[in-house]
Amino acid sequence: KFQLFDQELLMATSLNTLIPPTVTTTQIIYEGQLCKKGKINKNWKNRYCCLCVISDGEYVLEYYDSKLSKNLCGTVDFSQVYAVEVISDYDLSLMKQLPENILINTRIKSEKNYSFQISTANRKFIFAAFDPQQFFTWINYLDRYVYGGIIKQGFLQKKGDKNKGWKKRYFVLNEYKQIKYYQDFEKTQFCGAIPLGKVQSLTNGKVYNDEYKFTFQLITDKRVWILCAKNMKQRDAWHAELRRVTGDTLKRSLTPNTKHTIQIGHLHQISKTKHLQNGAFTFNKNNNNNTNNSNNNDDEKKT
Repeated sequence: KFQLFDQELLMATSLNTLIPPTVTTTQIIYEGQLCKKGKINKNWKNRYCCLCVISDGEYVLEYYDSKLSKNLCGTVDFSQVYAVEVISDYDLSLMKQLPENILINTRIKSEKNYSFQISTANRKFIFAAFDPQQFFTWINYLDRYVYGGIIKQGFLQKKGDKNKGWKKRYFVLNEYKQIKYYQDFEKTQFCGAIPLGKVQSLTNGKVYNDEYKFTFQLITDKRVWILCAKNMKQRDAWHAELRRVTGDTLKRSLTPNTKHTIQIGHLHQISKTKHLQNGAFTFNKNNNNNTNNSNNNDDEKKT
């Protein structure tokens, strides 16, 4: 009897070794029922909405046809969100309770109370809560994950992807693995975003001329983002904050043409002994610091 039990235990242990347990990679931050206005058909439909972090570290709002069926109807990528606005054609006394960053849009109307609009580069989404408590809960979460968590911001030069010219842009890095950039210091004109969760490596770039010397590259599957700081100190500061955002998932190696290369990946997947003997990189276990520092701005101001 005990021998049979040992055999079953050994078999179960072997199976667990061969077949790793399934790990859920989506973390739900907040969820609940909202109404959503259609993009083409302007009718309202009930949608079950989930604010969550998906596998590659991106923050998204997913909306489903219902909680039970979980048929995904659409996704709002927070890295592309540049504004959250309340539609204020109803009780304005509630507006005094709004977070500072949430705007009030009086240009559009809504048939429902407790409505708000999420604006992205490609589309505007209109949702409505069912009561004030739910409304303010969603607004505060949106305020936190769209406008909050700023770690570093400042002007950088950006080289175009198709048009290879350089343009000065105001970049904002937050702790939610998002780098958004704007046309000016006031952030009135959203220009785009770099999803840090999809960046495979961060490297120092080449010297183009005396004006564009301190370049660095963010490399993804689809694009190489080329940015330029005004000096080496500023470039190193951006490197440091990018490492801080990604925690201990950065490894550093020296290359002949650049000061250093930072690649995003798991440290346990490389031979630590070999690299340490060659002095290729060092570990900093204190990088995983999520403390916000909205005052970490570059010296440049509005120009």
